[in-house]
Amino acid sequence: MTDVPHPLLVLAMDHRAVMRGLFGDVVPDAERQEAFGRVKDLAFDALIRTIAEVGTAPANLGVLIDEEYGGRTIPRVREAGCCLVLPVEESRSSVFDINTGELALTGGENFAARLDALEPDMVKALIVHNPDLPAGRRARQLARARQVLEWCLANERPFMLEMLVPPTDGQLAASGGDKDRWQREHHTELLLRVITEYQDAGVWPHVWKLEPLAAEADYAVVADHCKSGAPYPTALVLLGGGADIDAAEEWVRQVRGVDGYIGFAIGRSLWTDAFDGYLNGALDEEQVVTSIAGRLRRLVTAYSLGEDVPSAAR
Repeated sequence: MTDVPHPLLVLAMDHRAVMRGLFGDVVPDAERQEAFGRVKDLAFDALIRTIAEVGTAPANLGVLIDEEYGGRTIPRVREAGCCLVLPVEESRSSVFDINTGELALTGGENFAARLDALEPDMVKALIVHNPDLPAGRRARQLARARQVLEWCLANERPFMLEMLVPPTDGQLAASGGDKDRWQREHHTELLLRVITEYQDAGVWPHVWKLEPLAAEADYAVVADHCKSGAPYPTALVLLGGGADIDAAEEWVRQVRGVDGYIGFAIGRSLWTDAFDGYLNGALDEEQVVTSIAGRLRRLVTAYSLGEDVPSAAR
């Protein structure tokens, strides 16, 4: 069961603290469970529409979703035959930067009981890492990632490791406070160092979920680094980082054809505007589904370039 679908095109909506950060001013605490659950259900309706319109095999379309707001949708994902990807990390920050807290597992030391009960097809951990972070934090994150990997290997589930490598305050200052400059000059180098740190600690995910890179040629360099020495097949997917849909579409085109990259796992680029419109009363449910389906179709088409998307390797 550790086979990973090729390609793997994931609608990411496991956001919890991010949802509260984006829409908390619009939706009162008492109404969030229902409202956030409803929009995630609508996003899944959009994925089902995309399957019908594009003809992609359901097993090649994944849904990265939480049970806090997505509990009603999880059974639908299974019934549709899509790949169910479950996050293992606690969601505590509405933004992802170097000050985001270290990886903490939902359920703590009992994280495995939750995974046993929910039986995902794949498990995802999000980690914010940088070689210049304190050694203690880096070591704890490595150890927790290793715990999750060991559960995945024992239970024959692929492990997806989402790795964000933002600059430290000192690194950003050294680039004159210009994050675009830091991205161009240092991001890929630091990402490779982080990947090496995890590999040296025995953490080999089946799928790396990685950020867009400033130089298109760097995708092949990073992919080769992720695969080199891997004890089992290792692949990569692209994340969107909340960018606008035009940028996300271009990045998907760039990774398509790079050996090792098998797709994407993108969320906010697809649904932020639609969710916002619905929760503010500007869009109805059909308009939400149409909007998200249209954007998802753009990404699936960008990855397949009009060709038939091959069936899953399951």
